[in-house]
Amino acid sequence: MSRCTPSYKSLEVFLAVARTQSYFLAGEEMCIDATGVYKHIKTVENYFDQRLVLGSKGNVKLSEAGKQLAKQLNDGFEIINSACSTLKKDDSLNVKLPISFGLRWLLPNTHDNFSLASEFGQFHFHVAYSHTIDFADEDFDMAVVYTVNSKDQKFYDERLVAVAKPEYLETLIDASWPELLKHGRIIHPSSTEADWEIFLDKLDMDVRQSWCSQRMMTDSISSAISIVKEIGGIAVVDPLFIQNELASGELVMVTPEVVPTGFGYKLAGSRVMPDEDAYRFLEKWLTENCQFNLPALSQADVA
Repeated sequence: MSRCTPSYKSLEVFLAVARTQSYFLAGEEMCIDATGVYKHIKTVENYFDQRLVLGSKGNVKLSEAGKQLAKQLNDGFEIINSACSTLKKDDSLNVKLPISFGLRWLLPNTHDNFSLASEFGQFHFHVAYSHTIDFADEDFDMAVVYTVNSKDQKFYDERLVAVAKPEYLETLIDASWPELLKHGRIIHPSSTEADWEIFLDKLDMDVRQSWCSQRMMTDSISSAISIVKEIGGIAVVDPLFIQNELASGELVMVTPEVVPTGFGYKLAGSRVMPDEDAYRFLEKWLTENCQFNLPALSQADVA
C-alpha cells in the first residue's frame, strides 16, 4: 500500500529546520514546540525511509538527501507562494489576536474597530481565545502571539501593575500592602498563579505566606478586569489594557511598582503571506503605538 505524501505543514517544518539548523528556532518560526518539530521531521523521514536531518535538536545539519530535498522544496514553495499571491481575490490580510490584547487594546485603537487601512490594503483582525497559531490549519496571514521566550523579537514587553477600585480599598480595614493580600480578594487573570508570583517576587514578598483565602480564578485578563470593576478585588494586569480606567480614576494602582515580566507580544507571519512589506508595516505600527502613560496621581496611598 502506498504511503501518503507528507503534509504541507510537515514539509514546511522541514524547510524551517533546514533554514535555521535548529529544532528550537524552527519551532519559534512555526509557532510550535520542539517536540512538534521533531514529530514533523520524523513524518518526512519515514515517508522517504531515510535520515534527512542529522545531529542534536539544538545543532542540526542535513544529510545529502536532506539538502537535495530542501532545495527542491524551496523552489516548489516559491511557486506556491507566487500562485497564492497572484490569485488572491483581494488585498486584505487576516490577523489573529489574543482575546485580551485584541479587545482591550488593538481594536479600540484602530480606525473602525475592525480593520486598519494602509498602503498594503486592509488588515482584518480576528479575536480568539487561543494564544497560538497554526498557519497550515488556520486561515490567517499573520498573528499576534503571546510569548514567554525572552529571546523573541517582541513589539511589546509585558508589564504588570496591581490595581483595584478606590471604593473597594476603602472597605479594607488595613490598607497596607501586605495586609491587602491577606484580607483582600485576589483576582487571578488565568488559571495559574504565575502573574501574581512574578509580581510578588519582584516586590521581595513571600508568595506562600501572602495568599489570602479569597481568591478567584478567571479565564482571561479581560475577565479579571471586569471582576475588579464590578465585584471588587485586586488584580495584576498590564497597564496597556487599562489606560482609560487609570486615567479616569475608575481603577487605581495599589502600589507604585510597575513590574516587567520578561514576556510579551510578537508578530508571526505565514510563509505564504502575500507581502512581507505589509508584515513589517504592521510590526512597526504595533511597536510605535503600544505605549502607555501612567497617570501621575493614580496610585492609592498604600504603604
